[in-house]
Amino acid sequence: MCTVTYIPKPIGSGYILTSNRDESPGRPKAESPRKHSLHNKNIFFPKDPQAGGTWIATTENDQTVCLLNGAFTRHEWNPPYRMSRGLVLLDFFRFDNAFTFSDQYDFNSIEPFTLLITGKKERLSIEEIRWDGSEIHYSVLNAQKPLIRSSVTLYDDEVIQKKELLFNEWIMKDPHPSADNIIDFHSSAGFGDPHNDFVMNRDDKVRTVSITQVIRESGSGSMKHHDLIMSDNFDLRIV
Repeated sequence: MCTVTYIPKPIGSGYILTSNRDESPGRPKAESPRKHSLHNKNIFFPKDPQAGGTWIATTENDQTVCLLNGAFTRHEWNPPYRMSRGLVLLDFFRFDNAFTFSDQYDFNSIEPFTLLITGKKERLSIEEIRWDGSEIHYSVLNAQKPLIRSSVTLYDDEVIQKKELLFNEWIMKDPHPSADNIIDFHSSAGFGDPHNDFVMNRDDKVRTVSITQVIRESGSGSMKHHDLIMSDNFDLRIV
């Protein structure tokens, strides 16, 4: 759950959120995205069979949540943790909105993480929640501005800044790329460094195992999932 881009569509009509998942290749293969009924909502997400959670999910009423490991800086791993961060993401949908979740949820004994929350009711919005292990940080971001986030647990500040520069240069050339072009960028962008490129590979320790994309526009939506290990593609219509 480690490199994410958000790109708004023209005139606030929707957005495309794309996530590269970096994981241990020994972790069980994620289940393809499908509709799940949770917390009185229909939620669409790929499921991690090991912990039962997910790293990206969207609802039929156009609310999307994406998870990255870590908050602001690389933290020391200090188990045992009370629950998986992927289950925290699903718990988010028990609440009416991001602010209420950040204010009322019990984050104690959960490993640090970042959540990006996007959606459109009266207008397009994007919010960010970071849990640093002791304090919650909630902020409202500019929904009309593209952004990129990278996991601080895997990438140092220099690499994160290089990724931001690559992304900004790319989006300046094409401010409204197609969903397929975004997938191409997530599949090929980098610096010729397999340890830190967008599709990364650190041998048997961690690698990019999939790319998942949520496309929302004018009340419709889809979730595309590309399993890079099995070379499988899956396209789920959100209705």
